[in-house]
Amino acid sequence: MTGELLDAIIRKIVLVEGGLANDPTDRGGLTHFGLTRPFLETVTARRWTDDDIRGLTSERAVSIYALWARMRRLDQLPENYLLAWVVIDFSVITTERRAIRAVQKYLGVAQDGIAGAETQGAWHRLTDEEHRQAALFVLAERIVHHGNDITQNPSQASHAKGWSVRVAEQVKACA
Repeated sequence: MTGELLDAIIRKIVLVEGGLANDPTDRGGLTHFGLTRPFLETVTARRWTDDDIRGLTSERAVSIYALWARMRRLDQLPENYLLAWVVIDFSVITTERRAIRAVQKYLGVAQDGIAGAETQGAWHRLTDEEHRQAALFVLAERIVHHGNDITQNPSQASHAKGWSVRVAEQVKACA
C-alpha cells in the first residue's frame, strides 16, 4: 500500500484513540493516542516513562504507528482503504497476528498470523468486491473476539460501547 494510504489510516486511528487515558479497566495502563508503554517499548526499543507517554504528540504517535505497521508488514496490505483500515484498526485494538489470522481465514490460507508471501499473494489477487467482503469478514471476527473478551474478562465490558461504535463505523463504510 502507498505511504499516503497508510498515513491516512493511521491518522484516523490516532484521532479515534484520542488523547491521554489511564483507565483502571484498560489492560494497557497509561495510554496516549492508544499507545501503551509495552507497545512503545517494543516498537521503539527504548524505555518510556509516564512523562514520555504524557508528552507524546499526535504526529509522533502517527510516526510510531507507521513504524509498527512496517515492522509487522501491515504496509503490505492491498491498496484498498476498507480492508487496510479494518485490519490495521483490529491490530491496534488486539494484535496484528489476530487481525492477520482473520484475513487468512477468509482467504483460506494457513492461519499463522504472519503477513508472509502466501498471504500477501492471496490478498493482492482479491477483486474490489472481495476486499469489501474480506473487510466485513474481519469485522465479524472482531465482534466475536470482543464478545469472547468481555465474557472472559467482565471488566472489559466498559469498553464495549467504544468498540461497537468503532466497528459500526467500519461496517457502514463497507455498506
